[in-house]
Amino acid sequence: NQVDPQELVLKQNSDGSFTIDSTLTSTEKQTLAQWPEAAIDLVFADFNVDGLIDVLLKGIPSVLGSSFDDQIVFSSPTQGQAPQVVMAVDNEIQQFFKEVHSWMVNPNYFEENAPQSTQEVWTSTFVYNTYSWCLPPGTDYNPVDFPPDPYTINATYQEAIAILAAGALICQSNGDTAIYQNFLLNHKETITVKDYSVFNQDARQVLTTVENVINGNSTMSDVVAIFASIYGDINLGGEDLGNIVGWDDLRPIEYYDNNELIIRIIVRYINSVVVTAPAESNGVVFRARPLLEFWLGPNHASVQFREEWFSAFPTNGPLNAAIGFGGNLTSDSPAPGDHESDNPKNTFLVGYVNSTSQNSEALWQSLTLANSRYGNNLPYCLVPELGLTGKFVKLNKITTAPGIVADYTYVYIPCDGYNSNSFAKGLVQSSSAIIDHANYVYIGGISFSYDTNSAWLFPGITKPVPASEFQ
Repeated sequence: NQVDPQELVLKQNSDGSFTIDSTLTSTEKQTLAQWPEAAIDLVFADFNVDGLIDVLLKGIPSVLGSSFDDQIVFSSPTQGQAPQVVMAVDNEIQQFFKEVHSWMVNPNYFEENAPQSTQEVWTSTFVYNTYSWCLPPGTDYNPVDFPPDPYTINATYQEAIAILAAGALICQSNGDTAIYQNFLLNHKETITVKDYSVFNQDARQVLTTVENVINGNSTMSDVVAIFASIYGDINLGGEDLGNIVGWDDLRPIEYYDNNELIIRIIVRYINSVVVTAPAESNGVVFRARPLLEFWLGPNHASVQFREEWFSAFPTNGPLNAAIGFGGNLTSDSPAPGDHESDNPKNTFLVGYVNSTSQNSEALWQSLTLANSRYGNNLPYCLVPELGLTGKFVKLNKITTAPGIVADYTYVYIPCDGYNSNSFAKGLVQSSSAIIDHANYVYIGGISFSYDTNSAWLFPGITKPVPASEFQ
């Protein structure tokens, strides 16, 4: 349902933008065939999650100059129609995704990275019964003889009070009478001001809207609308999202559908535009996706090579796992949607699995064998490092005195088990491989990588499944 990309040409406009021309004549095609090939990569992905494959032209600035941008050509939603929309991956687009992604990984991103400056501001404090003037002996007090209120002292409040106190002592040492009165003290304070205008305002709006979603004043559809505005008048949400698992009965399934939609939009942009692969990567990768809402830190990991991937899940599903009844940790997904959600097109590439003794093919065979030997019999634990989530166990009735039976008593038993991140890390280690961080190179050359040893980003990662479980 798409036109062959070879039949499309991007024509440069005078302002540096491009338009699509799909009506080339035979003569024009022959002319183009004589042009030298340029070092531009074609990256195919469904960037706007409409169910159709789009194409990113990556590397245009290196060929045409820094004043040009990479371009995304979006497939037409009309079957058989040539693409009509091309979008520049300009600084604004790059900054938007950089800041949304950075905020997903670090909830304090905006606070920690906003430029700070100090400003002096006037503030007023009503001071009661405080020294103001010295009255010499034998002098009658006449308020008219003193400057009118408010009297300004160019100091901080603490400094101003100290000045007044010192003045009262001077009066007393000179034999003068200290006049005390109530007055309004105007004083200067130095405050720290953060400048949030340096951020992409659409990215900031995502944060604000998410806060409103949490407070019940917005919906997840409002967040989707922000991403839709970034991509222009293009259909979002046409792709089959699979079996989305809801964590509770308080939200409609539409909430979870939109959450998954946002994750996929961000994932496909980041993986295609931002991630840079090291030369030593041998093809086996460590991937992750947000476990709950897209803005929450905990991630679910998987290990992938080409069109195959391994992960693990609680046999009783995520909701039961959250309340301490997850069952066992199984590499055989109990729900079809679980396995599909780990599809590489829906997960972040966060690391490279490397081995000093095996190439990619041999390493994957080793991992495949190890996965097949796992017995699916270890207890599931949501947060293994903390023993969460455990469960309350009811004890037998206890007789405290003859003829008196106490009520049932309960004791909380922390869980002692593993989760999907434990499985992924243990699987890698069982083949004597290591995980090297994937680098994300953002606009401005800023490099970032996931900390794949972080128990906050990857609960369970510091408690891997023992290698003996894969033998």
